[in-house]
Amino acid sequence: MDLSRTTEARAGARGQVGTAAAPLGVARSSSSTLRGSTVVRPAPAHAAPGSSSWTPPPHLVDSTLRALSELALRLRRLRADVPETRAEASAIVRMSALTIRDAVAADAAAIATLQNALLATTAIEWTDTPHTVESRVAWIRAHQHEGAVLIAEEGGEVVGFAAYGDFRDSVRWPGYRFVVENTIHVRRDRWGTAVGRTLMEALIAHATAAGKHAMVAAVTGDNQASIRFHERLGFVEVARMPEIGAKHGRWLDLVLLQRRLDDRPAPPA
Repeated sequence: MDLSRTTEARAGARGQVGTAAAPLGVARSSSSTLRGSTVVRPAPAHAAPGSSSWTPPPHLVDSTLRALSELALRLRRLRADVPETRAEASAIVRMSALTIRDAVAADAAAIATLQNALLATTAIEWTDTPHTVESRVAWIRAHQHEGAVLIAEEGGEVVGFAAYGDFRDSVRWPGYRFVVENTIHVRRDRWGTAVGRTLMEALIAHATAAGKHAMVAAVTGDNQASIRFHERLGFVEVARMPEIGAKHGRWLDLVLLQRRLDDRPAPPA
């Protein structure tokens, strides 16, 4: 049925004013006066699809736009799961090859290198004396006796380490035996690649399994990157001790952050 012709015929026969919304194929831009009434003229019929004068009907345009909008949304969702840069893609590949293991004496040289990298230029550690391989061998043994030293290894290279040991001397003061203090160092070219988070998550799991109740991080007050790093891991700032350290000719604040490792209401007997 030709809907436009039927509409015109009815309007002309009844002498009514065309006020309703024009149906498909009917235009209200072309009209004439007949006995005081406006007669709606039909718009030209659509040309055959594929011809140069063909105009798609509105319902087809609407459905096409909806389909394109849904496709764009799906593409955005897929893109959110894909690394945007080569650096991010490389980081994902590197993380798949990352190994976390217990430290051995042979790791002492790599640990000393990591600790000494920023020793002279920052206040990350409150000492000016570089660490030696011999001192790190003894340090590894002491921390493994009290807690753990974990190594992050990638492609056969040590790219970071994390450790925990007594917060205070638990032999002299056994009341501190359920609290440990952590330290972590990551090679600078691996910052922001989740090496540090992976190390800390493994370290926290180790301490929890060992029956520790809390882990403490002692961070220089102006080391905001380390403070935020620990906070993202669930540590909470519990103390700020102003001007208790000195290095590079200035006073240093110490920030203590703490993470509870379990929900035991009381220590074991």
